[in-house]
Amino acid sequence: MCGVAAIIQRQATADIAQHTYAMLFHLNHRGQDSAGIAVSRQDRTIKEHKGLGSLDRAFFRMRQELKTEPWRGVASLGHLRYATSGVDFSDPLSVEQAKAAIQPMEGYFLGERFLVSYNGNLVPSCVDDLYQHLYRRESVHTAMRDAYVDTELMIRSIEVSTKSTFENALLEAASGWQGAFSAVFLYNNTLYALRDPWGFRPLEFGEFVNGYIISSEDNIFDEAKLPRGRFLHSIKPGYCLILRHGHHEIEIEYKVYRQATPKKCAFEDIYFRRQDSHAFTKERTALFRRKLGSILAREQPPPHNADFVVGVPDSGIHAARGYAERADLPYLQEALFRFHGAERSFIEPVNDLRQQGIELKLGIIPEYINGKVVVVIDDSLVRGNVIPRVIFLLKHHGAREVHVRISSPPITGPCYYGIDTWRIIDELIAHECSDPETIRQLINQRTEKKYNKLYKLDSLGYLSIEGLQRMYENPESMCYACWDKNYPIR
Repeated sequence: MCGVAAIIQRQATADIAQHTYAMLFHLNHRGQDSAGIAVSRQDRTIKEHKGLGSLDRAFFRMRQELKTEPWRGVASLGHLRYATSGVDFSDPLSVEQAKAAIQPMEGYFLGERFLVSYNGNLVPSCVDDLYQHLYRRESVHTAMRDAYVDTELMIRSIEVSTKSTFENALLEAASGWQGAFSAVFLYNNTLYALRDPWGFRPLEFGEFVNGYIISSEDNIFDEAKLPRGRFLHSIKPGYCLILRHGHHEIEIEYKVYRQATPKKCAFEDIYFRRQDSHAFTKERTALFRRKLGSILAREQPPPHNADFVVGVPDSGIHAARGYAERADLPYLQEALFRFHGAERSFIEPVNDLRQQGIELKLGIIPEYINGKVVVVIDDSLVRGNVIPRVIFLLKHHGAREVHVRISSPPITGPCYYGIDTWRIIDELIAHECSDPETIRQLINQRTEKKYNKLYKLDSLGYLSIEGLQRMYENPESMCYACWDKNYPIR
């Protein structure tokens, strides 16, 4: 899962890099492994900066330059990476490969440079096919020259095309890609925005004062964030939106390159999107999650002696509100809070960093907890790293009982479409058994082992798949593979 941003303007301006940075800032929750911005000038030369780490780390020394020495340009790409394949960013031996994997990544077609910002994953069978295709060509000695990621395979498949134009080469290559991808290519001051035929990942299109913008989420399409920012529409699955920079005008064209049955990722709505973006249901993600909490309260009611409800911050907060309203219980979010200097622990690349992040990011107010029966709501239970910490904090500070409710079904299978679970199948807490009581006992064992004392989780309940499906007008258009292992493509 990554964050993609792009801008194309009618006239070159000095603030295009600052606007791109602002877009990435509002997508910061989608990736913290690396960040990059590239700006194309009127003469088609490109200035760029890329760095490892989160956006503020990668651009720590560049932010002042963006203000004092503006990058004048007509088009830009931005990217935030959440590594789902390739290098381990915590391994010092992989630093050079890690740098090569930072996007926007580059390729060459007919001697002209092009760039891409990409969100998603090609499925393993497609990766294997692309390897074979590229290795068979005499002109390509190695399919993966630098970064060892699927983005590079996509780039190479365009480079070896025999088509006479970049547009035709791109569409030909994209018609053979299998997987989840929302990508924006920049070639000769033209943007090409593609969304995969299944629509797994979102890709949004809007306008602002001097041109058009493309983003992984629509929260940026707001006058308070960009001058005269306005949402136009989501790019349809299987379509390529082409934005050509002309003489003080931008030509817009749509092309269909492949069609398939839509299978949009429901986990986007449950966890990844920012709360002020719109879910696939077209309502704010915050309201979507609040409704999930209400359904959860009907399916998994609280114990009769519960004192209050609290959400695991931040992604569990809105579901907790909905749960508390439906259960007619007080909602006391002040009892459990997140230190906002901490980054999202789920998207840390390795487990040691996740554990460290969890230990640091959560805090409580003991006076609210002591002697109380607490119902804790979280959006998902993937590895089971966060909940033991929550149980420890609550029970250690005097909570009489702790009951956990999860506003999504048990995650039983890996995701091959852009979420970092396919590499860690054995770490999924519900992989071998999705029975809540068995999982509760496993969590208690982990808590006791970690803290050398049995801080017991008193009950555990999940939302059903049927409950989740009730949120969608066309539930068959959604992907639930990480819950039911019904994979649209492999």
